Amino acid sequence: MNKVQMSDALRTIVKCLNIFLDYREKYYGVSAKDEKIGILGYLDKGDGTATKNKLTEYKNWWNANKTRSINLP
Repeated sequence: MNKVQMSDALRTIVKCLNIFLDYREKYYGVSAKDEKIGILGYLDKGDGTATKNKLTEYKNWWNANKTRSINLP
């Protein structure tokens, strides 16, 4: 990928991760503030590897917790 495409892809991924983190915070009670700051830092640095690692971490969290009961606000 060239630099422009990578930057666009990272922005899209971070946007989607923020939506996931909002959902996880609202319905599972997991604080998202520090996580959001972290992934924005990865975006600012253009760090695709760290972003991919976070994506894998969240995927694993979701697979382990998707059958848990959610908290309705």
